[in-house]
Amino acid sequence: MDDRRLTRLIGRLLERADFPGRGRIGSEELPDWPEGAHQALVDLRLLKRETNERGLVCDECEEACWLEPTRTTDAHGQDVLVQACLQGRDVGLLVFDPSRLVAWRLDLEGLAAGVGAALNLDDSVEEVEPGWAWEIGRAEIVGRTKRVYLASGLGGSPGEPRWSRLRRRLPPEDLLIFVPARVPAQVAGDDPAVVRLAGLIEIAEGGLQIAPDRLARALSRRGSVAAVSEGARAPATHRAAPGSRWNQVKVWLVNGDTVRVELPGRAPQGFTAAELGLVHQRSTARQQTKGWQILSALCNGNGTCSWRAGGCASFGAFKVQVSELGRRLGAVIGIGGSPFHSLPRNGDLRSHFQAGPLESPPPYVGEDLW
Repeated sequence: MDDRRLTRLIGRLLERADFPGRGRIGSEELPDWPEGAHQALVDLRLLKRETNERGLVCDECEEACWLEPTRTTDAHGQDVLVQACLQGRDVGLLVFDPSRLVAWRLDLEGLAAGVGAALNLDDSVEEVEPGWAWEIGRAEIVGRTKRVYLASGLGGSPGEPRWSRLRRRLPPEDLLIFVPARVPAQVAGDDPAVVRLAGLIEIAEGGLQIAPDRLARALSRRGSVAAVSEGARAPATHRAAPGSRWNQVKVWLVNGDTVRVELPGRAPQGFTAAELGLVHQRSTARQQTKGWQILSALCNGNGTCSWRAGGCASFGAFKVQVSELGRRLGAVIGIGGSPFHSLPRNGDLRSHFQAGPLESPPPYVGEDLW
C-alpha cells in the first residue's frame, strides 16, 4: 500500500469528521479507494464498523430510492438481499450483496491513540466528552510541556456550543488541541493552541507520524494558516440571473486547471479547480478531485462523459462523484435542480449545460431550449 495515497485518503476522511452526519462511509465508496486502503485503516484503528444498517440507497435507476430489502439465499446457496421494485416493469426483482448493509466511520478514539503514539506518549486516551473530545496526555512540544487533546466539530451550532463546553473542562495549563480539519473562527482567536491534523499527519513506517518541524511551523502560524476559519474556505461564486436554467449555461475548458463559465446577462468568468472546491484541501500540491476529472471529461466530450473517462473505479463510485459535482456547481452558479440529465445505468453522463474545449466551441448536444 502506497503510504502517500493512504495519507491523502486519511486527509479526505478528516475533512468530513468535523461535520455531524457526514462521517459515515458507505460500501459504495470503497471501490473508489486505493487497493488495500480499507484494511490498512482498520488495522491502524482509524476505521470502525458501524452497526449493520437496515436499508440502503438503490443505485439501479436515477430515483435513488431508500430500500429495506429482505435477506435470503439464491439458487447457489449464497446470502443475498432482494427487493421487488415498483418503479417500473422493466426492473422487477432487485438483488444486492449483503455487504451493502455494512457502513464504516472514522474512529476518532483510535485517531487520538494514533496521535499519542506519533508524539511518543504512553498515556492512555481518556474520553472527556462522549464521542467528540479526548485527552491524549502530556508531551514536550517546541521546548514546552503541553497537555494534548483531540476534539471534533468545535464549530457546532447555536444549540450545541461544543467549544464553550470543552473550555470549561480544560485545566489551566499550556494546552494543545488537535482538530480533524476545521478550526472555526471563534476558536482560532482563543488562548489554547488549536491545530488541524489534516495536512499535518501522515502514514509512514506502518503508523501515524507527525514531523516535529511541521508541528512547530503549524504552531507558529496559528491564527493564520494553521487556523483558517471555515468562512475563509468558502468557494467562489458566479451567480446566474433569477429564472436562469442550466441549458443557458456554457462551460469551456481553458486548460488542465481552469474553466470559463458563461451565464446569460453576466460577464464570462474563469474558475480554477480550487475556486470550484474541486481540489483536495489537505494536499500541498492542490491535487484535483474526481469531480474535476469528470467536469474536464464533460468538456472534452462536448457535454457527455463515460464513468471510465471520469477516472472512477466503478459506475457506483461515478454516481457518487457526479452527485457531489452537481452540488458544487449549483452552489457556485446558483441554479436549482441537477445540471445533468438522469444518469442511465452504466450509461454516459450528459450535461444540461453546453460544454466543450475553449479553443473550438462544439455544437450543443445538451437539453433543447424549448
